[in-house]
Amino acid sequence: MASPQRPVRLLQLDGLRAIAALSVVAFHYTTRYDQVLVHQQPLGWGMASGYLGVQLFFVISGFVIFMTLEAARTPADFAFSRFTRLFPVYWVAVVGTWGLTLMLPLPGNIRTPWEVLANLTMVHEKFGIRSVDGAYWSLGVELVYYLWMLALASLGWLRRVAVVLAGWCALSALDGALIQSLGQSLPYAVSSILLLEWIPWFALGMLAYCRWQRRPQGLMAWLTWSMAIGSIMIREPFLHGLLAVGASWVVLLAARGQLPILGCRLLVFFGVISYPLYLIHEQLGWLSMHRLQGWGLAPAGSMLVALTLSVCAAVILNRFVEVPVTERMRAWWRDRPMSHPVVLGTRRPVAFALCLCVLLTLSIGGWLAKRWQHQKPQVDLSVNAWPSGARPCRIEPGPDAKVLLILGQSNAASHAYDPQSMQSATETVDLYTLGRCGQVIDPLPGTSGQGRSVWTAMAQHLPSRDGEGWILSVFAVGATRIAQWISDPGLRGQLDRHLSELKGAGLVPSAVLWHQGEADALRGTAAKDYLEDLKRLRVILDAAGIQAPLYVARSTYCRQPGSGAIGRALDRYFLQQPSERIRPGPDFDATAPKGRWDGCHFDESGRQDAAKAWVHVLDPVVRASRYTDQPANAAVR
Repeated sequence: MASPQRPVRLLQLDGLRAIAALSVVAFHYTTRYDQVLVHQQPLGWGMASGYLGVQLFFVISGFVIFMTLEAARTPADFAFSRFTRLFPVYWVAVVGTWGLTLMLPLPGNIRTPWEVLANLTMVHEKFGIRSVDGAYWSLGVELVYYLWMLALASLGWLRRVAVVLAGWCALSALDGALIQSLGQSLPYAVSSILLLEWIPWFALGMLAYCRWQRRPQGLMAWLTWSMAIGSIMIREPFLHGLLAVGASWVVLLAARGQLPILGCRLLVFFGVISYPLYLIHEQLGWLSMHRLQGWGLAPAGSMLVALTLSVCAAVILNRFVEVPVTERMRAWWRDRPMSHPVVLGTRRPVAFALCLCVLLTLSIGGWLAKRWQHQKPQVDLSVNAWPSGARPCRIEPGPDAKVLLILGQSNAASHAYDPQSMQSATETVDLYTLGRCGQVIDPLPGTSGQGRSVWTAMAQHLPSRDGEGWILSVFAVGATRIAQWISDPGLRGQLDRHLSELKGAGLVPSAVLWHQGEADALRGTAAKDYLEDLKRLRVILDAAGIQAPLYVARSTYCRQPGSGAIGRALDRYFLQQPSERIRPGPDFDATAPKGRWDGCHFDESGRQDAAKAWVHVLDPVVRASRYTDQPANAAVR
């Protein structure tokens, strides 16, 4: 390797960093904010491809880290250089962001002190620990990359970097091919710690550095470059491959100083503060945008304010933390006595062993954490059994019976409570659940609560045809999130069994009532994820032969209004994508907390109001059932 030298400051690379950082900020403030929290008004435009700024960062890192390695005298020099560059300002940003989330709380956004401490390691996500700020995920990737580079440099393998990268990119391509063809990757512990998803991007930066140094390229370097591009095209959309080609050349040209526009003062300014801006912008921006839009400010105006606040915060972090702390720590490091200064490129087996130990710890620890999270207990899925002595249904189960299928969480699951009404619970309903049809009172079998239900009250208000009533098919479990209904083996298994038993009994629902959302609002489920899972629920119903419309209640209030994101997403969905397959149900958030005995679950007045709201929404279904002789669901398909 070359003799040690102090890394030069390449201003046009700073300009490229600015473009990468601002692209990510634009993505988070437009597209990603709309996916998670939903703008109060449709924005009409966005920066959906801005997330690719992270990939550009990785290419730049590949270039810069190789340069830093060659300037380092010892493995400790490199490690200390990276530590001072990354951690001091990161620690301040983590604590500051956590404090901000405590002052402006949103459901699902608060982290425990233990989670904050884990965040300080920067590799917390490897162990399944949530980030204080969602943008931190890429820092763990960078840190693992640094460890690999130090390990390889300590063995002297970077002297033949093209060969090493060729093998690495080939493994990445193999992993991508397995994902595309079989739907599964190499074992998580392997693919994660080897950075198989991201190493081609880093490789492009390293190859650009070699070319910048005017080292002999040869066929191997071009083959490695082609393999990196090919791996990206296998794993990611074709346009990402085109970006990779462009990024590798733009980084090289910027390093050579051949793109003067990247050296303009404004871009260099943003490049200098790009790291603290990346660390601070998401939560600071989102929390301020959410508050400002709630006060009536237009989304574009709130984004401008958020960007201004983030830039100011980044400048403060840069001038009072990043620069002075880094300079003082590095000055101390340079001035300390050195007995045997050596170039990092010589073999250093101890440094390699240390790096390998850390990487193995991350790999095994991440695998164990993932396994533990998969096996840890979920929400209690037990529901009430049938009471002894329940009388058979008054209506003969069969294809001509009028049926409403009801699914959801606590406010659909017999959690309403009123001491006086509990003592006089006499409302009966014909209920099909747990493979049986019978007449029951509250609390209903097939639900998790021990109180009253909306459905016994609703049954009293449903008009009948020719003296016939309705059969309600209820399966509802408190504290469940929509993702559990879709993919949790326990809950999804119970849902599939319920739908199968319903079909086996010959019962054809006229409508499906989905009364759920509080658990997702409290957890801070992204609005986009909720809508996607709602569509998956529709697919599950279709697969079970249930073609009836799915009525979705707006029901997210539980002791606090939350962010309102799920409700806004539902409103926009029903407005922009009206469908007979998924329809709006009652809006229970509009009246909350009125009618809630504990600020979350219905009291007797809330139960009665909810029952009437559902009857009002179901009026088209009731009319179709009442005035035609065909099965009720046929009229609303």
